[in-house]
Amino acid sequence: STTPMVVAYRTSKLNYWILKKLIKIPQISLPNILCEERIVTELIQDEVSPINLANEALAWRLDSDRMTEFHDKSKHFNNMLLPQNDIETAKVVISLCKAR
Repeated sequence: STTPMVVAYRTSKLNYWILKKLIKIPQISLPNILCEERIVTELIQDEVSPINLANEALAWRLDSDRMTEFHDKSKHFNNMLLPQNDIETAKVVISLCKAR
């Protein structure tokens, strides 16, 4: 079973500006990239704060429907990460990066 998570990414404004110009995929976390949708919360730059992190982590504990949906969708990326699927996973990530 996969554990729900909150992904937080914060860097300098200059680095963020540069990375935003270079990286064209809409998600930053591997589960979201592989599933091609947001299944885990991503807090980026100014969204990263202790209160936002706490609220998002608490939301996983309090919302059973959210947990059920996460576990259903996480089966897809868990299967992609199995050792025999490593080449296929790499192909998916590369194709998604090229497509954007």
